[in-house]
Amino acid sequence: MTDVDPNAAPEQQATPAVWPAGVMNVVLFATPGPPDSWQQWWGSTQGDMRPDLGRASGATAGVPGAWTPTGAMPPESPAKLIASDPVPVTASPATNWTVGQYVQTGTAGTAGRAYWNGTAWVAGTHP
Repeated sequence: MTDVDPNAAPEQQATPAVWPAGVMNVVLFATPGPPDSWQQWWGSTQGDMRPDLGRASGATAGVPGAWTPTGAMPPESPAKLIASDPVPVTASPATNWTVGQYVQTGTAGTAGRAYWNGTAWVAGTHP
């Protein structure tokens, strides 16, 4: 593990920090401009880097649909969406989605698709 001063400026950190399992990594990336233009991003210990916009609390039907708020992190899988893990997601519209509509969870490919049947979340693309 690399010793890193958590209070040091990002440009003083020559190597990325390696944190113990279960600890959230915080990485800063520079953008052109003054020091206040630093952007904070967060990532899991597996290196998944996304803007820290929180978990999706809503999903809008489409092909594919969209998570809300825009940029929020979707559930990891259809099973987690169905189980409201880590948070419940509200479907929009609340009525039965139409043929072919779905949202893509964090699981890649068709295995990561889910749709709203008007009552509950279901794994897959709406038939």
